Amino acid sequence: LLYINDISQKIINEPNNASNYIKRARYYINSKQYELVEKDTQKILSIDLNEDEKKETALILDTLTDYNTRHNNIEKAFELINQAICLCPNNPHYYLMRGGLYSDKNKFEEAKNDFEKGLSLSPSDVDKKFFEIHLEHLKEK
Repeated sequence: LLYINDISQKIINEPNNASNYIKRARYYINSKQYELVEKDTQKILSIDLNEDEKKETALILDTLTDYNTRHNNIEKAFELINQAICLCPNNPHYYLMRGGLYSDKNKFEEAKNDFEKGLSLSPSDVDKKFFEIHLEHLKEK
């Protein structure tokens, strides 16, 4: 409780410091307060972020995407993963997530495009194989 109070006070003192919102959003994730995570994330997105803050925010968006997908809020999940891609367009994981969402909605061409984009960005053979498996699975549909 002391930690969250300290971070919240820092936010009051420095309302445009993204780092403090990121710390508080991580705390809210750990305590499963996803509505508060989303509120802080929207504030974070309104601030000019450095590269590290973009990566941290994209990870938070990734968590929110997963949460919304598990709760069948698919349109919200798309919105969140699209924001993560805007922040980190070279991260193959986000294309995998969005490709999976497209596949679940039977939007196979969009899924294929995202899986191919993720494949082109994948740094390792293991990652590449993972995308290739997803692309093969799409051919069956």
